[in-house]
Amino acid sequence: MFHQFLISMLVSSLTIAVIMLIKKVFRKQLSAKWQHRIWIFLPISLLLPFIPRQFADFDIPYHLSSNQLVENVNPSMETRSRMSENNNWLQDLTISIQDSTPPYLDTLVGSIWIGGMAVLTIFMIMAWYRTKRLQNNTRKLKNQEVLQLFEQCKQKLHISRKIHVGESPRIATPMMCGLFKPCVVLPPRLDAWLSLKEIQFIFLHELYHFKNKDNWINYLMAFFQVLYWFNPLIWIAVREMRLDREIACDHAVLQCLDEQSQTEYGNTIIHFVEREMRIRNFRFSSQLNGSKAHIKK
Repeated sequence: MFHQFLISMLVSSLTIAVIMLIKKVFRKQLSAKWQHRIWIFLPISLLLPFIPRQFADFDIPYHLSSNQLVENVNPSMETRSRMSENNNWLQDLTISIQDSTPPYLDTLVGSIWIGGMAVLTIFMIMAWYRTKRLQNNTRKLKNQEVLQLFEQCKQKLHISRKIHVGESPRIATPMMCGLFKPCVVLPPRLDAWLSLKEIQFIFLHELYHFKNKDNWINYLMAFFQVLYWFNPLIWIAVREMRLDREIACDHAVLQCLDEQSQTEYGNTIIHFVEREMRIRNFRFSSQLNGSKAHIKK
C-alpha cells in the first residue's frame, strides 16, 4: 500500500501540474472548449497506477530477416535487454520501494487510505441521496408556454432524448440532474420574475450540460476524489475543472446567440446572483451562477 500511495501521489500531482502549465502557457491559444477538454487526460492518468502489472508490461517486437538474426544475434539481444529495462522502470521503482518499506508502514498507510475513502464514500452517497430525493420530489411544470419553449431549445441543440422539466422549492438556481432519467429542475415560480427569453437562456445552458454529459463526468471525478482524497491537488483540479466546464458551457450558449442576446445572457446570470446566494448542498448539480471569482472569470 505504501508504494502504491507514493506512485499514485507522483502520477496524479505530475499530471495536474502539466495540465495547469499547459493551460497557463497556451491560455490565449486554447478556446474555452479546449480549456475544458484538456482535463480529459486527468482521469486517464489517474487510472494508470491501478492497472494490473500483467496488462502494463509488454515487449517491443523486433522484425528482423533471417540473415540479420544470424549476423546480429548479440547486438539484438543487448538492444532488447536495454529496451526492456527502460520499459520496466516503473516496475523497478515499485520493487525498490517495496524492498525498503517497513511492514508496519504498509499497514499504517493502508488503514489511513482506506479509512479516508470510507468516510468520503459515505458523504458522496449522502449527496447522491439528496439529489435523488430532489429529483423524485420535483413537481411537474404546468406552464405550457415554458414547456413548449423547452422543446424548442431541445430541437435547437438537436437533442431527441426525453428530458423531464419541473420545479422544486428546495433549490434557488436551475440545475440538471439524473443520469438515466435526466431532469432539469427550476426554482418555483421562475416565470414570475424572468422573461421567456431569460428562461430560454437557462434551458440552453442546462441542455448543454446534458449534451456534454457533464453529470457523468461529475460522478467520475467524484470517484477519483474518493480514491485520491489524500492529494490536495486533486481537489484543486476538480474545482478548476468545474469552473472550466461552466465557462465552456456559457461559451457554447453565446455562440448560438446574436450580439444583443449575448448581453442579455450575461445580465441573466447577474440577475440570479442578485436574487439568490448559491446553494452548495448539491455536489453533483450544475448551477447557472457561482462564486464571485467564478462570475468575474
